[in-house]
Amino acid sequence: MAYRRGASEIASIRYRRIYSHTVNTRCPLAETLENAFPWCAEWEAELKRLFRAYVEAKQRENVLDYDDLLLYWADMMEEPALARLVGERFDHILVDEYSRPFCSERATMATSSKLSSRGEGSRSSNTVA
Repeated sequence: MAYRRGASEIASIRYRRIYSHTVNTRCPLAETLENAFPWCAEWEAELKRLFRAYVEAKQRENVLDYDDLLLYWADMMEEPALARLVGERFDHILVDEYSRPFCSERATMATSSKLSSRGEGSRSSNTVA
C-alpha cells in the first residue's frame, strides 16, 4: 500500500515552505503570502504567531535551521574580510539542495567565487560541506 500523507503533515510542509520563503527572500510575511501563497493570505495572523513561536523556540534551544545557515553565510560573505578568509581557506563550497529557488541561496552563490554544486544525495569527500 502506498504511503499517503495526512492533513497535518501536508499542513506542516506548507508552513515550512511559507516560513522558508519568507526568511530567504527577506520579505514581510504579507508580501510572501500575496506573491507566493495567496491561498493562505487569510491565515497571516496565525502564521505570524506560529513563526514567532518557532523563532523563539530556536533561540531558547540555541539551534539554527537550514534557513539560518544560509542567511548567516550570505551575511558573512558580504563582509569583505570574512569573505577573503573563507576564500583563502576553502577551494570549493558544496551546496546541497541548490535547486531550492530562494534569494539567499542565490546571493550566497553569487558571493562565492568557487562552487561545487551537486544534486540531492550526492556526496564528495574532497569538498567542504
